[in-house]
Amino acid sequence: ISLNTRLLVSSGVVLAGLLGITGVSLDASFNHSAETALQERLKAYTVALIAAAVFNEDGSVDLSKPLPEGRFMTPDSGLYAQVSSNNRRYNWRSPSMSEINIDLIRNLPLTQHRFQAFTGPNNRHYYAYAISISHDQSENPDAAYTFSVAEDLRLHRAEINAFRQHTLVLFTALAVILLVAQALILRWGLLPLKRVARDLIAIESGQRRKL
Repeated sequence: ISLNTRLLVSSGVVLAGLLGITGVSLDASFNHSAETALQERLKAYTVALIAAAVFNEDGSVDLSKPLPEGRFMTPDSGLYAQVSSNNRRYNWRSPSMSEINIDLIRNLPLTQHRFQAFTGPNNRHYYAYAISISHDQSENPDAAYTFSVAEDLRLHRAEINAFRQHTLVLFTALAVILLVAQALILRWGLLPLKRVARDLIAIESGQRRKL
């Protein structure tokens, strides 16, 4: 194997390692950012849902006002909401849940909140956020209501897969460009050595007396 090939292979291995480490770091960072954005989005939906709720004296919750996101009104839209009383006397589900059998977080202790990933009976994956509040400042846990919002993770995972594919194409193109550039630089840099090698062969064969 020529010196040029050895140097090119060695530098290619180092380059692949560096790009691999960079790719893994970028993937982890994007995953974290995407999950944080998902959590903040679910929080915002839940807060807007609480703002739209009207608590009745009989313990029910009136959610006849327009909901904060139109997908709550579309069956199996991928975005779902549930409001339940901790005394189990009241349970409201958004119209988007009319054709899907999943049960969101219930009966959280008063003022508690929780994120939760779960798999539905249809083997689809969801991410949920819930918070428990009391509408009359009561500290009675049975007077609390748990507001839950969940989102189908298919869109979330599609965004991650699209980022991974884009990163793979970008890094592959970058690796090819760098390897070609490196091969050209090595070829140019080793030209003096090749000339010296030819001169030594010429001296050994008697065609030349000195370099």
